[in-house]
Amino acid sequence: MLAHILTPTHAGRFAALALRCIGRAYPYQPAHVITGPDDIATPRALHPAFYGCFDWHSAVHGHWLLAHLLRRFPDLPEAAAIRAGLVANLTEANLAAEAAYFRAPGRAGFERTYGWAWLLKLAETLLGWEDPDGRRWSAALAPLVEVIVARYLAFLPKQTYPIRAGTHTNTAFGLAFALDYALAAGHEALRDLVTQRALDYYAADRDGPAAWEPGGNDFFSPCLAEADLMRRVLTPAEFPGWLARFLPGLAAGKPAGLLAPATVTDRSDGQLAHLDGLNLSRAWCMAAIAAALPADDPRRAVLAGSAARHLDAGLTGVSSGDYMGEHWLATFALCALEAAEAYHQPAIVIRPATMADSASIAEMQVASYRATYAGILPADYLAGFSEEEQTADWRAWSAKHPDDVLLVAVEPDDEVVGYTLARPGVEATTGYASEIIALHVRGSHQGRGIGRRLLAAAASALRDAACPSVMLWTLSPNPARAWYERLGGRLLAEKPWGGNDEFGLVMTEVAHGWTDIGALC
Repeated sequence: MLAHILTPTHAGRFAALALRCIGRAYPYQPAHVITGPDDIATPRALHPAFYGCFDWHSAVHGHWLLAHLLRRFPDLPEAAAIRAGLVANLTEANLAAEAAYFRAPGRAGFERTYGWAWLLKLAETLLGWEDPDGRRWSAALAPLVEVIVARYLAFLPKQTYPIRAGTHTNTAFGLAFALDYALAAGHEALRDLVTQRALDYYAADRDGPAAWEPGGNDFFSPCLAEADLMRRVLTPAEFPGWLARFLPGLAAGKPAGLLAPATVTDRSDGQLAHLDGLNLSRAWCMAAIAAALPADDPRRAVLAGSAARHLDAGLTGVSSGDYMGEHWLATFALCALEAAEAYHQPAIVIRPATMADSASIAEMQVASYRATYAGILPADYLAGFSEEEQTADWRAWSAKHPDDVLLVAVEPDDEVVGYTLARPGVEATTGYASEIIALHVRGSHQGRGIGRRLLAAAASALRDAACPSVMLWTLSPNPARAWYERLGGRLLAEKPWGGNDEFGLVMTEVAHGWTDIGALC
């Protein structure tokens, strides 16, 4: 069941579809409200970044697909074309124009909340990416992200009832991706509001009308989209019971219509082609819901088997040859394949480091420094950063600092994909009770929440050692500064970098701190 995995072949195929669409302005279906005779313009004039792919939201998630694949598969044959396409469209000027479009009068409801959700998914993918272009795209996107987050914060308190449709206006989908972004970015206000509205709308639901599905133009299952949101919001102990009340027939394979793939009769009809997307979104929701259930829960096998069937059915429509499907279905296929992968892959484990991890930690530390500080620190300095020397240093570490906390994130085969080093004891400059000395995640695994989990585990260990506060130092050009600030880190102090004199530089280190270490746990 769910044997599908996302391969470089899939990635290349999906990228080729998106590349053909993001620069194609016509045909186009505008959602533009014309306010007067002077308010008529071409798609590219209205949306200089997101003018292709038939509509705004498809253009946004087409760019997400490309950025996501480039980050995950940097050596794809299509990588240069992907980078060129993103460089051309995700410019500071283009994205400023997109933000200005949203701010104009009368556009409060533009792309609410489907397009909003995909824009935040693009922003989430760019967060913390140790790639020079990725950092530029993230910075350029920031003003539009700020507008979208403000839209959510303004609208959700006014939305009394959720929209339970199987198309763009579905509230549960819009909340799910917003929550993913809020957690990744450390945006507490958005996280708390989305979580509360999800509970307001859905916590008491019983006997979801899944037997009525599918609708004739659905590309979401309203019931599965809701369950996919609630597995994010509820605790692992709460979710299985909520799901039993909401979809009580799942263990028995009911309702049959929910678990059987939809039939697509005409892929040249844009509304009927939605059903290919339904098969793919059902697949990703079922896989994610199954993964959130206990290992011995009989509903896991039911959902996983149905997800595999839906994925098989949905993949047949991705490259149909008709633009009505090809302008958007690759994104849904990518989501479905990655959800299938996640179902099969045991979770990353955080554990104390051992002496055997020294070489892996050193290799990751050197690679991370070279990627993050390329063009910032002298090339000779970075080139001289030796894995052999760092390995020896790590092996000597435990004898020198027995009270330090060194944690690693490991794959099921025990491959180290991230680490953090923390030290209890008063930090001299700031007076805070403990310090995070290092935090690195392998480039191929960034964007999956591993850094946040490592930080939380280190903070918990420091709190257990009676440390009420924690701080850390970073070089001022390090893009991780913004991440720490989003997590609530307060700027505490600055000092000259220790290598300034040796290399003739004028660079500072900055300290961020949390007075309540529990905020990171």
